[in-house]
Amino acid sequence: MKTVVLCYGLLIHQPVDYLASWLGAHHVRVVFEQSVHGALYVGHSIGAGRCAALASANRGTFVALDPVPPMAGPTVISAAALGSNHLGVVNDPRSRAMILRMAR
Repeated sequence: MKTVVLCYGLLIHQPVDYLASWLGAHHVRVVFEQSVHGALYVGHSIGAGRCAALASANRGTFVALDPVPPMAGPTVISAAALGSNHLGVVNDPRSRAMILRMAR
C-alpha cells in the first residue's frame, strides 16, 4: 500500500485532518506535506500546488481536491461535480473511496 501525503489548503485544516484519521482507520500510512518517494499526494485547494510539486519531485501520483484552476493536475475531484461544497469534497464518500483505491 502506498503512503498518502496530504497537503492542506489555506486556513481550515479540519477536513484534511478528518480524512487523515479515516485513512488511518483503513490502515493507510498518512503523512502531511513531506517528501515520500512513490507516494499518493492529495492536495486540497491551494495545497494542491504544493502536493503537485512534491509528487513531481518524488515520482508520486497526484490527486487534487477542488483545486484553484492553475493548480489542477491529471486527477481532479471537483466539489461542483460531486454536488458538494469546497470543504465537503475532502470527506465526500466518493472522494474517500477513490483515494483509498488509489493508495492500494
